[in-house]
Amino acid sequence: MTDSLESQALYYKRVRSSNITEWSAVWQFTTYTPVTPGQIRSFAIINGETPNSLKLLFSSDDEIGEIIAFLSSDGLSFTDTVQFDAVSPLLTGLEANQIYYIRLKGSNSASAGSVSIDVFSSSD
Repeated sequence: MTDSLESQALYYKRVRSSNITEWSAVWQFTTYTPVTPGQIRSFAIINGETPNSLKLLFSSDDEIGEIIAFLSSDGLSFTDTVQFDAVSPLLTGLEANQIYYIRLKGSNSASAGSVSIDVFSSSD
């Protein structure tokens, strides 16, 4: 039944037990589907709280539940992918004294957004 509900629509329901003839009071609800996040455009990378880690600070008006980070050591080949919760965006386990080129993508239950511009940072 839930596959046929439209997004952002108001629905009413009531229920009845098979051994009772009366219906319940009417309940209402509005369906919700998040929008695919846009490109993360405003972000910074700072040293993390632990050695060999980087913390991502970002600002977005979109509903982002997860961050996908694409890492590269040369800025050309982004072969390493790391996913983490948007509430605590911390990259850990990085090599010391290494320059990292990073692209970010926001994601939620609707889909993943487009990839950000490249930035680079070094881990201490």
